[in-house]
Amino acid sequence: MLLTLVLSGTIYAGLVWYPQRAAGDLMRPLSEGFSGSASAVAATVAAFPAEPGLESLAAAGEVLSAAEAARGTLAAAQLDLEERTRVAIPVISGRDPLRLANTTRTRIEELYPEALQLIGDLEAAARYLTQLTPLLPTLDNLEAALGGPIGRGGLERILGGARPIADQLLADVRTLAPPDELATSQASLLAIARGIKGSIEELERVGGAGGSPVLRALIEDVRAQIESFRQAAAGAAAQARVGGLDERIAALAEREAEITADLAALAEQGVDGITFPGDA
Repeated sequence: MLLTLVLSGTIYAGLVWYPQRAAGDLMRPLSEGFSGSASAVAATVAAFPAEPGLESLAAAGEVLSAAEAARGTLAAAQLDLEERTRVAIPVISGRDPLRLANTTRTRIEELYPEALQLIGDLEAAARYLTQLTPLLPTLDNLEAALGGPIGRGGLERILGGARPIADQLLADVRTLAPPDELATSQASLLAIARGIKGSIEELERVGGAGGSPVLRALIEDVRAQIESFRQAAAGAAAQARVGGLDERIAALAEREAEITADLAALAEQGVDGITFPGDA
């Protein structure tokens, strides 16, 4: 009789107590790594500009810093996860909360590569934005070169200053290599830069034959194109989001929410010490 009770107690411990303990041993460190990674990704997403504006170009540098930190956090969490394998014991591993812990581990494992890909996409877009920033003084210089009276020697002075600046602007835009999300912005900037160069060449062609009203109209056209270039650059960050970043951000957030729900279910099943996003 006593032996039967002992055996029954052992079986009970194996079927009830051990799965809960094993689930906790597995998920406490993994939930901490997941939560820290989710926070790091969220910080990178928050740093990426959401609204158009030239200030969004300056803010892109913060994205690069946040992305670097997030990549390190994700890499460390991924390494820790690889060292903590699923618990596979016949009968016992199929019981909750251990079954759910194993499932959650798999979901976290699948999440990390997606998170790293998103970080890389945000970083690539931000790097492109930082490359636009040096072009803004070029626009200012071009506007300055277009100023002054159009009198004797005035057109030659304007052309002498504006022509090389326009050439440099076009050359600089051509060197940019945008990620897919910013291909539309790059095409717009390139078209505008070509238009500016073409308008200045037109200004040179009609210089002697055209009167001052014609020359002024051409100069105003160049000024308008300069402003269009600024607006296109200012809208690049928002275009990156519309071009695919927001969709991938939302998809990853949905996956994170599913894992967080799993962690909450584990806590309800008696697994203590679980870390949730926002706690880390």
